[in-house]
This record gives sequence, structure tokens and C-alpha cells, in this order.
Amino acid sequence: MKRIFLLVALLVGISSNAQMITVTEAPATDILLGEQIADGLKSLQVSMDNYELVKSNVEKIEKVNSYIGQLQLISDMIDRQQEAIKNAQQVEKLIKNIKNASTAKSTLNSVSNSLTAINNSAKMINKITSSGFFNMSDKERIDMLEKENQTISSNARKIKSKLYILKNL
Repeated sequence: MKRIFLLVALLVGISSNAQMITVTEAPATDILLGEQIADGLKSLQVSMDNYELVKSNVEKIEKVNSYIGQLQLISDMIDRQQEAIKNAQQVEKLIKNIKNASTAKSTLNSVSNSLTAINNSAKMINKITSSGFFNMSDKERIDMLEKENQTISSNARKIKSKLYILKNL
């Protein structure tokens, strides 16, 4: 029983002593806490400023990347157009060797239709890139460029296949 009483007395003494330390250190702690809050606010403001700077730079980079993507698409389309024209010129030379008039006419019409589609796509690309085509977003512009690129590629392949057929007659 003495042990329990001694233990309780010791715990009461320690707990009252601990509370006194808290009370006597409270003003110093409040000052320190106030300084930490002020420092935290300064750090937060610096972080927010850095975030805005990085965000602005990311937007600029994304815009540049978008233009690079559009430039690459346009470059690919130009390459396909050049290839299609070169192949159409070869078809024009080889078509003279075809003895069947209906085959020659069919081949000539097919190549002509493909070149017309390629030219229409080229005109659409010029509209998209020069006037902004109704103020499209970058994504919409890229989507339209990709669609026109597919049209050009498809028609260039058609011309190439006609050339291949003519070479192997």
C-alpha cells in the first residue's frame, strides 16, 4: 500500500511539474509558433509564385510542342504529296504502253481522282494553317491535319499501287 501511495504521489508531482513547464514555456512557444507561421506563409507564397512560373512555362512548352507536332504532320503531308506527284508522272509515262483502252482510261481516272483528293486536302491544310480555320484549338487543328494526312496518304498509296500494276504489266 505504501508503494501505491508513493507511486501516486510521485506521478502527481511529475504531472504537476510537467504542467508548470508548459505554463512557463507557453509565451516562448507562442512566439516561436508565430514565427514559424510567418515563415510558413512566406514559404507558401514563394511556392505559389514558383508554381505559377512553372505552370506558365509548361503552357508555353505545350504550345511549342503542339506547333512542332503540327509542323511534323505538315512535313509528312508534303512528302506524301511529292511522292504522289512523282508516281503520277511515272504512271502518265507508262500508261502510253497499255494496249487496252478501257484499262488505260480507268487507271488514268483513278490517278486523276486521287490527285484531286490530294489537292483538296492540300487546300484544306492551307486554310487550317493560315487563317486558323474558325479559331480552332490546337487539338482540333491537329485532328483535322491528321485527317487530311490520312486522306493524302491513302490517295498516295492508290497512285503507288497503280504505278506498281503498270510496271508489272
